[in-house]
Amino acid sequence: MPSPAYHVYTAADARYWQHLHVALHSLLETNRDLPLRVSVLHHDDPAPFLAHLDALRPLHPDFEIAFRRVDPALFAGVPLGEKGAHFTEATYYRLLLGEIVPAGIDRILYLDCDTVVRRSLRPLFEADLGAGAVVGAVPLPGSPAWQWLGLPEGEPYFNAGVLVVDLPRWRAAGVREAAFAFLRDHAAKIRWVDQDVLNVVLSGRWRELGAEWNFQEAHAILWREGKLAVDPALVHYTGNLKPWHYLCDHPFKAEYRRVLRETPYAANLNREPDRTWRNRLVVHLWRRLPGGMKKALKKALGK
Repeated sequence: MPSPAYHVYTAADARYWQHLHVALHSLLETNRDLPLRVSVLHHDDPAPFLAHLDALRPLHPDFEIAFRRVDPALFAGVPLGEKGAHFTEATYYRLLLGEIVPAGIDRILYLDCDTVVRRSLRPLFEADLGAGAVVGAVPLPGSPAWQWLGLPEGEPYFNAGVLVVDLPRWRAAGVREAAFAFLRDHAAKIRWVDQDVLNVVLSGRWRELGAEWNFQEAHAILWREGKLAVDPALVHYTGNLKPWHYLCDHPFKAEYRRVLRETPYAANLNREPDRTWRNRLVVHLWRRLPGGMKKALKKALGK
């Protein structure tokens, strides 16, 4: 009898084909013992991605991928965060999981495609969600989001880029309907797009997972300061500066670049959109500063 498949869902648009390839490359090379079924939610033509699909197949002995088109009109006019944010309508596609995931699949792992997997995700796939949690997720350290979302004071706020989803509970909770109602009635409250929506809809119905399963920008800051001891299994490059930006100084930026170097997109390694002479000079000068001065400047800038 074949082993049960492990299902991964993600969403991407034309801006993220390269990063999706990197995320999947890292997933496949670190989880060769798991039968993986990947579904990509999209609205742009996936032909540019599919042109490089054969490069992924040698990485894994039991891997299938499917593309499921979403009608972008469903999310016309949704809030996309503050000016300069990196969000697009595709971030909302996870709200449709209840109707997109076929009946008979009870659990999936949802992954944003600005992620890199560093080791086996079997413990994450098989995480105990307890008696009533709809999803398992990693909280964002110190988030004040409860204040603008009207949640109970001090309530933890999870990052929605890595979710272990119990589909029967998701459907029973009416997540899609509740999410669209919140979008309709409280759009002015939304700062962090569908993540805000899910934190409201699933308040009190999610299970906290360890930071190693969704190592975010806030964790990176704590890690650098010696306030968090964790070896990330999955790095999630949250924030506007991504590892494909020249000015990004994420401690695991090299992980993304290592994987990128092994993909058909390797030619883009030193073609970052912000690789300008001005930024190269800034980085050069920054690297020459003493550590104490760097720390003082970061503190003054709130970083």
